[in-house]
Amino acid sequence: MFFLRRFAVQGRSMEPFYRDGDYVVVLTKTAALSVGDTVVINKGGQSMLKRIAAAPGQNTVPGLIKDGEYFVLSDNPIGTDSRQFGPVKRDEITGKVIWHVRKSG
Repeated sequence: MFFLRRFAVQGRSMEPFYRDGDYVVVLTKTAALSVGDTVVINKGGQSMLKRIAAAPGQNTVPGLIKDGEYFVLSDNPIGTDSRQFGPVKRDEITGKVIWHVRKSG
C-alpha cells in the first residue's frame, strides 16, 4: 500500500533545484529506490531532503555500500550528507519525492 505525505523543504542543502520554503510530495518508504532519486531521510531525529548517490552493492570513495544502506548527498556542497554521517539505512529513508511545488514569490 502506498501513502503520500507533504514535506516542507528547509534550508539550502538541496539548492538550486529545491529551495527553502518549497514543498515536495513523497511516496512513503514502500517505494522502490534508485540512484538519482530525491528522498526524505530521518537522521538523528531530524528529517532532511537528500539525493541517492549510491545504492547497495555500489562503490563510493568510502567503500562498498552494504545491503540495506544508501549513500546520500546534498545538491549544494554546503549541505550535510553521507560524507559526514555515513550511509543511511533503508529504514531511515521515510519517502521518495514524486512531486515538487515551488514556493510562490
